[in-house]
Amino acid sequence: MILRVRPARRVEGSVQAPPSKSYTHRALFASLLACGESMVRNPLVSGDTEATLSAVERLGARLEWTRGAVRVQGACGRPEPPAWIYCAGSGTTLRIATTVSSLVGEPVLLYGNETLRRRPMKPLLDALAGVGVESLSRDGYPPVAVRGPPGRGRVRVDARHSSQFATALLFIAPVAGLEVEAIGPVASRPYLDVTLRVLEAYGARFYRDGYEYFAPRGLGLRGAEFRVPGDYSSAAFMLALGAIAGRVRVEGLDPGDGPG
Repeated sequence: MILRVRPARRVEGSVQAPPSKSYTHRALFASLLACGESMVRNPLVSGDTEATLSAVERLGARLEWTRGAVRVQGACGRPEPPAWIYCAGSGTTLRIATTVSSLVGEPVLLYGNETLRRRPMKPLLDALAGVGVESLSRDGYPPVAVRGPPGRGRVRVDARHSSQFATALLFIAPVAGLEVEAIGPVASRPYLDVTLRVLEAYGARFYRDGYEYFAPRGLGLRGAEFRVPGDYSSAAFMLALGAIAGRVRVEGLDPGDGPG
């Protein structure tokens, strides 16, 4: 079979941007830790976000799917002991689930597929050790096991190679009473902005000094209704098409969000 593609002289129309994976991960974990019920609308359904859905359910969230949304009954900062969590190939799931699992107070094993076993964890495990969390790993790589709970105080994390380590700690900061100091220059700063936007939607407030220091103002998260915005990276192809060949309207993007 021969498939011939002819260039279009002009393209016009509108398209819905695919939901953001980064926001979906974070909204689900925030809903787990929140007190009360949350509604996450327009979540991305993918292999990575399904790993997060499984993780939050194993940690005690009650999930119910509705049309284009998932209702989450949170664990109010007290996750249930899951014994183990399978994170498939999702590094975001692994890293945030590791810090959340440290709240349990019993050993939790976190592991994934062959790809995930190449994702470094040592900076995060070292940071957790600084606030009393015990851990075991294979040379700083998954599988990892953690046992908390973390003590209050300041936790220092090396964020020069990945902002996910700081993100993971920020999720438990309002629950465990932790101040987070990120050793920089911090990589991928826009992703920390995404983390803070989600946590603030669930009631968290932080005193901060740039991207290097964050201290929660108050403790706990509360249930929220959160709509996952569109993903700029996925929408870039349609935006480029409009710029080159006509006029394309991409809906569902947050103008205040920006790429990343």
